[in-house]
Amino acid sequence: EDVPTTVVGTEIVLRLHSVDAFGNLLRRRDPAVSLRLLSDPPFAGGKLQGDALVADRWRLVPLANGSWDLLVLPDAAPMVYNLTLELSSREYGGLKASRGLRIATLTGEAKTKTSQVVCMPQPPQLAGTRVTCTSMPYDLEGNEVVDTEILVVAETPNGTMEGTRVLPSVDNVGRVVSFIPEVPGVWTVRASVRYDGRDTVELPPFRYEVLPGVAAEGPDQSLVALPSQFVTYTPFDVEITPRDRFGNRIDQDDETFRVHLTGGYKASLDTYGEDVNSLPDLWKVQFAGIYPRTSFHLDVQLLVRQHNESLSMCPELLPRFGRVARLSNFRALGSFAMLECLPGFTRASGAEFLRCEALSEGIGEWRDAEHRQASILVCRHIPFYCPPVTFVDAELIWRHSRREIGSRAYVRCMEGHDFVLGDANLVCGSRGGQGVWLNSNGDEATRMVCTKPQHKCPPLDGTLTNAYIVNMSADRDLDSVAYFGCLPGYEYAGGSKSVFCDLDGAWKRPEQTTPPLPFEAYGCAKISLFCPEPSPLLGLPEKQLEFGARLALVSGRELGARVEFECIEGYQRLLGDMDAVCAVSREDDSKGRWVHSDSAYGGQIDVFPLRCSLVQDWCPNVTVQNGLLVSMTHERYLRSIITFKCDAGYETFRNTKASFRCGHNYANNMADGAWYAVEDDSPIEESLLQCRKIPEFCPSPSGGEGVTLSRGEAWPLDSLLKMQCNFGYEPNPPPGMDRLRCRPSSDPRAGQWVQHDGYAVP
Repeated sequence: EDVPTTVVGTEIVLRLHSVDAFGNLLRRRDPAVSLRLLSDPPFAGGKLQGDALVADRWRLVPLANGSWDLLVLPDAAPMVYNLTLELSSREYGGLKASRGLRIATLTGEAKTKTSQVVCMPQPPQLAGTRVTCTSMPYDLEGNEVVDTEILVVAETPNGTMEGTRVLPSVDNVGRVVSFIPEVPGVWTVRASVRYDGRDTVELPPFRYEVLPGVAAEGPDQSLVALPSQFVTYTPFDVEITPRDRFGNRIDQDDETFRVHLTGGYKASLDTYGEDVNSLPDLWKVQFAGIYPRTSFHLDVQLLVRQHNESLSMCPELLPRFGRVARLSNFRALGSFAMLECLPGFTRASGAEFLRCEALSEGIGEWRDAEHRQASILVCRHIPFYCPPVTFVDAELIWRHSRREIGSRAYVRCMEGHDFVLGDANLVCGSRGGQGVWLNSNGDEATRMVCTKPQHKCPPLDGTLTNAYIVNMSADRDLDSVAYFGCLPGYEYAGGSKSVFCDLDGAWKRPEQTTPPLPFEAYGCAKISLFCPEPSPLLGLPEKQLEFGARLALVSGRELGARVEFECIEGYQRLLGDMDAVCAVSREDDSKGRWVHSDSAYGGQIDVFPLRCSLVQDWCPNVTVQNGLLVSMTHERYLRSIITFKCDAGYETFRNTKASFRCGHNYANNMADGAWYAVEDDSPIEESLLQCRKIPEFCPSPSGGEGVTLSRGEAWPLDSLLKMQCNFGYEPNPPPGMDRLRCRPSSDPRAGQWVQHDGYAVP
C-alpha cells in the first residue's frame, strides 16, 4: 500500500515481478505475455479523482527474467496518479490479471523558463504610482512552487535602487512586493527563489516603464522664466520648464499650459499668450508688446492633456486576468471600483475593492476600503480548473499539466483503433463558472470515442488444414486472439497454435517479438490408429469360422479409412454389412469407431459386421466302388467329413483312405470345395478308398460221397460253386443244392454259401 513518490520531471522506475498461481516467482519471460498500462481517472464519490497520464510519459521495458520495468515521468503536482497494470497472454486468451498502482508527485524546483513576474497596474505609469509585483514561480512542468522564499528587487533605469521606495511585502515569503518608482524610464523588477544551501533561481525579469508625473508647483518642480526686462511694444516670451513633484522634467507634448496676462491701465489687459513650441522639455508662450508704465499679472495655468483627461485622477484599472465589475464616476476622486477575476482565475494579489483618493495635486491613488495603499487586482490561473480529459479507447498524447484556462490537450485513438466521434484538439475554457474542455470552434467538446475496427483481419478458415478455430477472443477485431485445434481424428502436425490480429490487419504469432512475426498455417494430420483394430468385429478368433467372414481389405485405421468384409470360401452371405468406414465416436470424439459406409447415414449408424452361412453341397458327391458311405457331417458343407468302407466281401486296397474332409478346391481357385483325406490331407483323387474282393471270403466247401466240386483258386464274394454226382450216383435232395453262391454273412470278414433263393447252406 506504500505510494511511491517522485518529483515531477524526474523519471521513476518501478520493477514489477510476475508470479504463477501458486506464488512462485517467474524466472524467465513468457514471450506470449504482454503488459499494458491504463491511466484513466477513476471516479470516487461521483467525481473524477486524479488525472490521466499522458501517453508519452511512460513506457514498459520487458526483462529477460520475467520482470518488467515501468518508467514513469509524471508532469502534474501535487497529484496522485491512479494507474492499472493489465497483464494478458496472447497464448492463453482467458488469462488476464490486473494490478492497481498509485504514484504521488511533488512539485519540483522553480525554473526560469516557466516562471514569471507580473507587475500592476500595467505599464506605462506615472512616477509616484504604487506598483505591485507578484512573483509566480513554476517548476519545469508548469506546476506552481509554494513554500519557498522569494526576493524581489526593483532596479531603476540606471541599474541602482535609488529613487524608489520599496514597501513591505504583502506576504511573508516575498511573493508580492510593492514599490513607488520616482525616476522615469524602464525599471527592472527581478525576483529570485532561494533554496537553503543551494543556488538561487532567477525568475525572468519584468520590464516596467515609468513616465514623468504631472507638472507640479514648488521648489525643484515646474519653473516659469520671464524676461529680465520688457521693451514696450515689443513681443516677449514666457518660458515654462514643467517638472513633476519629484523634479523629473516633463516633455512639452505631455502637458498643456495656458498663460493669462491681466492688468494694465484701467485693467485693460486680458489676453492669453500664443503657444510657441521649442525644446521638448521647454514650453514657450509669446505675448505682444505692452504699453509703457504698465503693471500686469501673469497667471500660469496647467491643463493636463495626456495623463489626466477629463475627471480621471487615478490610474486606469486593467487587472491581469480580471475585469472591472463596477466603476463609478470615471476614476475621479471618490469613485470606487469592484474588481473580479475572470472565470478560471483566482486572486494572486491586490485588492478587489478600491477607492480613488488624492495622492498629490493633480494625481490620485487607488486605496482599499480602510484607506490603505492598495494594488490593482492580479489574478492567476486556477490549477486543474478543467476536469481530467476522458476518452474511450483513446490516449492523451499531450496536455498542459495544470489543466488551467487556455491549457490545451490533444487526444488520439489508440493505435489500431478507429475514430467514432469526439474532438481531438481541446482547450480549457469556462461555461457557467465551471471549467470545461472546448473544441476549436469554442463549443463544448465531445469526448473522443474510438473502437477497435471490426473484422480488421481476414478470415482464418482458408488457412486451416483439418483444423478448426477453438476460440476467438474478439472475432476478427484488433488484438483478437484465435486458438486452433485439430478436428476429431486428427493430430497436430505443425504451424502456429494461436495467432493475434495485429495493427496492420494481419494475423501474427503471439510471441513478443518486434516486429511480430507472421504466423505459420496451422495443420493437422490424421491419427494413424484412430479406430480400433477391425478384426474383433468378426468375432473372436475361435468364432471367426463360426461367423464365416473375414477381412478382405483394410486401408488403414485413420479417420475415413475403409474396411471390407467377405465370406470365407465355402460360406455365403447371411446378413450384415460388406464394408465399414472409420468415423468419430459419438461418445468420445478423441476415439474412432467403425460405422456404416453409406454417407446418407452421416456416420451415425454403427456397422453390423458380416455374418456368413455354409454353402450347401460345397464339395462334390463322392461314391466308392464296392464301398459304401458310412457317415457324413453337414451335408457336404465346408469342413464336413465323410467316411467310407468297403462292402461286405471287400477289403481296402492299395493303402487308400476311407475318411475325407470337405475343404477348398485350390486347383479351382477355391471356387468350390474338394475332399481331402483326414489322415494326411491328400486329395481324394489320390487316396479315395478302393475295395477289392476278399479272397477265400467263403469257406472252402467239401463234397460228400459221390460229389464232384468245381473248385477255384479262391472263394471270393459272389463265387459260384457247382456240385455234381459222380458216375454211379444220383442227386440226393434237397433240391437246389447243386449250385451255391458266396455271399456275405453276419460276419463282415467271412462269407457264406447260399442257395439261389438266398438261404444259407447249413
